[in-house]
Amino acid sequence: MHNVLRFGARGDGVADDTDAVQAALDAAGSSGGGIVLCPAGQYRFNRPLRMPRRVLLRGEHRDKSLLYWSNRHFARLRGIVHGEAQFGLEDLTIWYAGAERGIENMAEVEGKSLYSTANRPEWWQEGDIVLRRLVIRWSPYAARPGWGQLSDTIELTRQLNFESLDAAGKGVAVWLCGRDIRVEDCDIYSGGFPLLLAFHSDGSLVRNNILRTGRGGLVWAQRGRKVIWEGNQMLGADNLSRAGWSTKAHPYYDQVYFRGNTVAFAQSADYEIVGSDGASPVYYGGVEAGRERAVRLRKPVRAWPFEPEGHLAFVLAGRGKGQARTVVRGSSQEIEVDRPWDVALDESSLIGINHSLRQWLMVGNLIADGDSMQMYGLNHEVVFAENRLERVGGSSEAALRFLAFQHTSDGPEAAEPSFFSQMLGNRLVAHRMDLRRFESGTAAMELSGGDVDSLGQAETPCLMNAAVLRGNHIQGGKILVSVGSQRPFRAEDLLIEDNRIDESPVGIEIGARTAGVMLRRNTLAAVVEPLAGEGIAGAWMEPGARSRHWLGSLEGVVRRLDAGAWPAIVADLPREHRPDPGTDPDAQRVALQRAAAAKVTRTLAPPHHPDLARVLWGARVEVRADPAMESLLDSGSGGEAALRVQVHPGGPDVPDCRVEVDWPRGWTALPVDGPTLGDRGAALRLPVRLPPGTFGSFSFPARVTLRVGDAPVSWQETVSVGSGSVGDWRVLGPMPADVLTRAATRLQPTRAGAWRLDEPVDLGPDGPWTWRSVARTHRLDPSGLPGGIAATPDGIVGAFMLASFVAGQDLWAELTAATGAPGGGLEIQVHLDGRELWDLRLGRETWSPKRLPLKVSQGRHWLLVTGRARRAAPDISLSIRELGVPTGGRIHPVPVGPAPPP
Repeated sequence: MHNVLRFGARGDGVADDTDAVQAALDAAGSSGGGIVLCPAGQYRFNRPLRMPRRVLLRGEHRDKSLLYWSNRHFARLRGIVHGEAQFGLEDLTIWYAGAERGIENMAEVEGKSLYSTANRPEWWQEGDIVLRRLVIRWSPYAARPGWGQLSDTIELTRQLNFESLDAAGKGVAVWLCGRDIRVEDCDIYSGGFPLLLAFHSDGSLVRNNILRTGRGGLVWAQRGRKVIWEGNQMLGADNLSRAGWSTKAHPYYDQVYFRGNTVAFAQSADYEIVGSDGASPVYYGGVEAGRERAVRLRKPVRAWPFEPEGHLAFVLAGRGKGQARTVVRGSSQEIEVDRPWDVALDESSLIGINHSLRQWLMVGNLIADGDSMQMYGLNHEVVFAENRLERVGGSSEAALRFLAFQHTSDGPEAAEPSFFSQMLGNRLVAHRMDLRRFESGTAAMELSGGDVDSLGQAETPCLMNAAVLRGNHIQGGKILVSVGSQRPFRAEDLLIEDNRIDESPVGIEIGARTAGVMLRRNTLAAVVEPLAGEGIAGAWMEPGARSRHWLGSLEGVVRRLDAGAWPAIVADLPREHRPDPGTDPDAQRVALQRAAAAKVTRTLAPPHHPDLARVLWGARVEVRADPAMESLLDSGSGGEAALRVQVHPGGPDVPDCRVEVDWPRGWTALPVDGPTLGDRGAALRLPVRLPPGTFGSFSFPARVTLRVGDAPVSWQETVSVGSGSVGDWRVLGPMPADVLTRAATRLQPTRAGAWRLDEPVDLGPDGPWTWRSVARTHRLDPSGLPGGIAATPDGIVGAFMLASFVAGQDLWAELTAATGAPGGGLEIQVHLDGRELWDLRLGRETWSPKRLPLKVSQGRHWLLVTGRARRAAPDISLSIRELGVPTGGRIHPVPVGPAPPP
């Protein structure tokens, strides 16, 4: 035992104890290892401590022994405790600011390509690092001691180069690599990543810790086997915390036991609360031969991003389909796998080689307040069981999904199948509000995927095989199979049984190109559309299941409208219309629906709800303005237009449709056209004449009635017409970023009287920047500009866009800004009457529409937008519409024209 006080340490919080404590550590290392004790006290350091092998730095208790790095002179430290292997810390509290990271064994190899085996140090093979009962507090944003000014915080952040706290290691409180790492009973609060285990983290144990992530941070694991994560709390502690727990296979993360963890508050980026990722597509194609453990590939491997060992080889089609093996050795055109193939491969076999996420057991976890738990990409023999998910899933996300394909920029050969995965006994409760889009979505337990780039338009093989979804309970969500935004893929041999879905718009949705799907003993209660999707007809269900699900849906919608009406309705249904396994399912269901529709509509007085029509007949009604109406509301010229009503039937009965519209004041209804019947159902046209001078957007009520026989269902819709688009742009650009920033202060609309905005204006010494008028348009499209807009030498394209609108009275309105496709790094700033409304600098996220409710006063208003992008001029549209029903006609865009005096 080496006591640091005997080596000259004071522990009074004033003296610099760096040399004394380091001397004690070195002495223990020189004697072959041992324990270095820091008795109760406060130990101040100004340089990193270096841990020798086989040395444990121990405090008297983490409430009594405090280590802190004061960073009085804004010194930028790589880390505060550095070791290589076989060291440990326990029973201490550690405070620091101004260092890029805390406890680490990476500093001496930083800057080298760690993906290359040649650059990896030998000590990563040793590992054996222990952290127990530590409290670590780190904030890169802490101000200079004694000052506490905001400017000091900003300066410190700038000096530390923390513009992006990313996986490169900046902002990691604990960043360790090596085998047999143990982190237990620690409390870590980081300004970025609290814990990152990377490269060769085989046999690691992370248990009973509190890990709070800061800005841009998450808990991250890379490359390992036989790892345990148990009893941890992984919590976002900043509104820009990226995620809870994630792994990126480099190229494998296998045999994972993830149990009893609480993961919550992923609040930025893609909000992935628990997930996996892959990054090493290697090969996709045929084989020449594959017997025993050897495989000869039909074409060369383009590159191995990591050494071949640990990749997964999987058979997607042909002989041996469904098999997977771990690669132990590989070359440009041959691989050796860990065990013989059960079925030998031949020239018909289609094989892929990629990263490996295999044999995971994730059980008994609480996952909350993020978008999704997802195995993003390839996963084999994964079990996700008895977990609870709260407030997860967003407008286009899933609460829980096993994806079978990841489109990755790391290579075109990116088939990532999911074989033999199971979701058992999980609970999905409580919706999440997606605060990026200000809307809520349906959480889903999803098996999904897409196409494979390297195949082009060829048939995609099965990428989801032998999955089991059993005993899950989903509140307000659905089970979704083989449905996604990309081209559908094959999903085969899926068992979906003993699940319960409550109070959801859709219950079980099976997409096209599925085979061998079995639905058994599922309970769908108060689900509006129990069974959906092109593939549902080919799924096997027990006799009478469809009618039973349908009755549950009808009960749910009736109870929502009148809780006391259902017992009388179901009791009065003729017995011949009850579910009977001995009758023809389709004929039975149609008879049941017709009998129930007559009874329900006699019992329930209108107004009803559109869900009732959807349950009774599968019918949906779409009411929208025709293009002529949108054009008239943009121009204000007046004239004849129409609403188009489309009835989409979901069964053999096509309901008659009637729509009564309360047109805005001054609009004149014309004789109704229709209805007409077509392939899509019934269509109705409601003509109307708009008076001249009608601009902007309008909302008004319409009563919809659908009738089959003597059973009518009625409800009220709110019809919204007119986009409220803001037009008459005046464009200035392109220009470099610094010019754009300086010029913005000279062109605020409140001071625009110095400019004739309806004429070209030369801005002088900053360059040949002039206003360029665009013909009346409601979307800024670079191709429509005179002569186009070319990028500046630095690749930045900037533009000003000025527009105006008039409000007839004080009112509430919603301003929406939409941009072009994602990926362009678009940045926009929006000003109203010289006041900045928002500043969007979110990179790929800015493509989604941004909406802002605001109070608008009577009179004319000016909108100034500054847009900046790389390689192409910003593609931006603005619209403004009134809030409230009914509304309309009190706000409309006007030509910019000459600006008013300042």
